[in-house]
Amino acid sequence: MLFLEFLAVGTWGFWLLLAVAAIVMSELMDTNRPGYATCLAVALVAVFAVFGNFNPLTWIKNNPVDLIEYVVGYFVVGSVWGVAKWFFWLRKIRSVLDEIKALYPNNRDAWASEARRRSWPMELPPKVSDHKTLIIGWMALWPSSMIWTLLHDPVKWVFEEIYANLGGMMQKISNHVFKDFTQP
Repeated sequence: MLFLEFLAVGTWGFWLLLAVAAIVMSELMDTNRPGYATCLAVALVAVFAVFGNFNPLTWIKNNPVDLIEYVVGYFVVGSVWGVAKWFFWLRKIRSVLDEIKALYPNNRDAWASEARRRSWPMELPPKVSDHKTLIIGWMALWPSSMIWTLLHDPVKWVFEEIYANLGGMMQKISNHVFKDFTQP
């Protein structure tokens, strides 16, 4: 009975499990593993359906019009999110490609190595047809994908800007601390 109370909709246990699952699903999506993220989403729904205090079948039976509206809305938002996430993903790839070109201007293999490491496309520009599973994953699991992207990317961007502004000063500190040191 204690486990059932832990998973009751609205309790701290419910929100904790939901938050952990959303973070894990988001990370799986971010690392190009939509199949695992989908399995986790199905498992989460099954856990709440079996052990929680919410019976989805009864709700569906009592609210068929609401169900249709929610399903249509889910697909519409998912479709819009898929396009937006594709754009964000392409910008991220382009940003890393620009960094690699700046660091290794004469090394054509540097991009291939980085692309393999990140499971990114080798062919540029990326073809949508080569990333169907990834895009459908973003669309189908848009709630966790959207939350992760909108929270993670801006925070990362802020710290990258801070680093860009403080990096020179920090290097001066490093040079000062080691000014008398000579390498063997």
